[in-house]
Amino acid sequence: MQLPPVKGNQPFMMVTTLEAKQRLGAIASLDLWRTFEYDELTINMRQSGDKAYADLLSNVRVGRTTDDQYKILQQRLSNSN
Repeated sequence: MQLPPVKGNQPFMMVTTLEAKQRLGAIASLDLWRTFEYDELTINMRQSGDKAYADLLSNVRVGRTTDDQYKILQQRLSNSN
């Protein structure tokens, strides 16, 4: 349950043949996904030292922020201007 990319589609979403040809050229006809192995990442390393921020991001990804978390986001928005 990662946050979606800022721009573009999720990497695991199906693409059209035209999109594949545009992105990959000649190798678009190969089924590359069968050559990869899947490993699920279960430990949050980026926010491991900041539980409050990790909890905030976890709630943002499912659309359920608390009032306090919303205030934190609003403060960050104000600081970036």
